[in-house]
Amino acid sequence: MDARSGTRTTLAGRYELVEMVGYGGMAQVWRSYDRELRRQVAVKVLSVHPGDDSTALQRFRREGRHVAALSHPNIVPVYDFGIADGRTYLVMAYIDGPSLRDLLSPALGVAPTAQLAVDVLAALDHAHHRGIVHRDIKPANILMTRDGTALLADFGVARASGDTTELTAAGSFVGTATYASPEQCNGTPVGPASDLYSVGCVLYRCLAGRPPFEADDAGQLVLQHRFADAIPILEVCPETPPALAAVIQQAMAKEPEERFADAGTMRDVLAPFAGVGLQQLVDHWSHDQTVRRSPDDSRTETLDPPYGPEASTGVGEDRLPSDRPSGMPKVPTRGFRTLVALLMVVGAVVLGAVTWEVVIHRSGNSGNSPSVLPSGGTLQAGQSLAAPNRRFELTMQSDGNLVEYLTTSRSPRWESGTSGNFGAYAVVQADGDFVVYPKGMTSPPPGTRTPALWSSGTYGHPGSSVVLQNNGDLSVRAADHGSVLWTNH
Repeated sequence: MDARSGTRTTLAGRYELVEMVGYGGMAQVWRSYDRELRRQVAVKVLSVHPGDDSTALQRFRREGRHVAALSHPNIVPVYDFGIADGRTYLVMAYIDGPSLRDLLSPALGVAPTAQLAVDVLAALDHAHHRGIVHRDIKPANILMTRDGTALLADFGVARASGDTTELTAAGSFVGTATYASPEQCNGTPVGPASDLYSVGCVLYRCLAGRPPFEADDAGQLVLQHRFADAIPILEVCPETPPALAAVIQQAMAKEPEERFADAGTMRDVLAPFAGVGLQQLVDHWSHDQTVRRSPDDSRTETLDPPYGPEASTGVGEDRLPSDRPSGMPKVPTRGFRTLVALLMVVGAVVLGAVTWEVVIHRSGNSGNSPSVLPSGGTLQAGQSLAAPNRRFELTMQSDGNLVEYLTTSRSPRWESGTSGNFGAYAVVQADGDFVVYPKGMTSPPPGTRTPALWSSGTYGHPGSSVVLQNNGDLSVRAADHGSVLWTNH
């Protein structure tokens, strides 16, 4: 929708974008109308220009190929893929129902939990037999139809056995830390067993009302998935049948070979526990669109390799260990959380005694108002944009890396990956693009594109601003209608 003209955008002369229903760091999802077939569809529009040979663009194309190769009643189908008017898009079936995340308020019963798991495992069994590993199983990627059928969505970070190009840097992983497998957290290649671990985490979340591991940042979650044991589900949810608890425990085994042989086997073991209840939950959701979101709304994240000695802010001390220290036992979850909490309190006291934040611009005086870097705003080396509650900070490091930190622990939540370019700076350009330029480089003249170290890919939206909210979400927002054009979480 063009807010200035009041007209709807149409892609390829066919797909009329009606309403934005979701967005992420890579793309926007629109409820749309297919003029040719006269039906409602979902159109996923990439936030990167097709001329940019970016990892995001490659992943987007790969997603289209992967889902097009799959045909299963529990997988959201893809209808079309193309590039039109400078936009890359993917056309999918529109699911007029909630995601599993919408239904977790805070937990589900045994029968509906097992039923949705049976549906998801049927989809994974189909994908795995065709060499495709999803790698991002989580409640937000499980969509529900109005009759209570669960469908698996978002194969954006999936990998097929025939893929010859790895789009993730060595030592890093793409996925969601709350539900990631130990091998995924370790940055090593993953197989179908990784998806089964994630399904186990989702089962735990549905029954317990909380994920198996909780922490304030992704780095701590990674360590817990690799080295800690979750509190047994029977201690958190005593009404869980012991046999179902055993299924969850086996699915969440640290070693892949200790899990189920395949998705079909796990599905068959869960089938006796499945029953009615999902459709009633969906019906309730449809009458109450204000049902609260799950507290573990974990968006897809890219966890980067440990920082090297070039890091100039002490972040290297917070790097993730490449392996368990020699002789280190598995850490009990309760003790682990207690230690983390103690360290955070000590860190907060130390940080409270030192003033190191430089707030470039803040809109309003309310502690709930987001901090804003307006069009033309710049972050030079050593400058920061702090959230009003001071929990999060976007800093341009002296080594040229743009990093968002959790201030209590100085743990990085997101970064531009542009380290090694000393003197680089970040700027919100007049065309709406948020860019990191090398030292001495200036913004390009209007209508031109100068190579940058990193770009949000949101040019074409004059006057856009960068917003850092209290919850840590960093986004680029359009000036005319306030829509989120890009977000890092």
